[in-house]
Amino acid sequence: MKKVIFTLIVVFLFQVAPLVGTPNLLTHWKIILIISTAAIVWLSQPALRSEEVKANKKTDNHTTWLILAMVALSTILPELEWAYFKTSKDGTPAGNIAGLLFISGGIVIRLWAIRTLGRHFTATVQTSSEQPLVTHGPYALIRHPSYLGAYLAIVGSALLLQSWISLAVAALAMFYAYYHRINTEERTLAAHFGAIYVDYQARTRRLLPGIW
Repeated sequence: MKKVIFTLIVVFLFQVAPLVGTPNLLTHWKIILIISTAAIVWLSQPALRSEEVKANKKTDNHTTWLILAMVALSTILPELEWAYFKTSKDGTPAGNIAGLLFISGGIVIRLWAIRTLGRHFTATVQTSSEQPLVTHGPYALIRHPSYLGAYLAIVGSALLLQSWISLAVAALAMFYAYYHRINTEERTLAAHFGAIYVDYQARTRRLLPGIW
């Protein structure tokens, strides 16, 4: 129930509230799709609990709040640009197709990663004594597939709206957030798993296969 309530609050603040001045756009197919995407992403992961954030404050290094802030910026800004500054709401077919591919691909990767980790997937950076090092599924290709999936879905939403200025902002903002999250997480995991994680790092990339 907490996860559902949290999802409703976040979706309202990030996707619905920006359109308060143009309520007719809430029924536009793009907004319905973006709201559905956001709901899937938030509901597919553990609820963000304040006590968890406090308990893992040292290992998390405030990256959970950084990601949440950048998600807010990267979802609200494209809607504002689209709703109040773009005359054409439907956009071009090429832009729509590209946005849909990013969103659908991002959701698939995100859900695959979360399912692979199972109960060991957490909202904050943390480790436990019974936590295994997962290196199969998408984790055989890159070390942080869930972040790649979320990145594609968020940037894809801005691309779908064809809010070009906001798209650039979202791409940079989310990369900034995940760059810091990944560095924090890798330090924690290397300290926890030791040599086996260093070996895993040597044979995989962080976010993009063969690149970074």
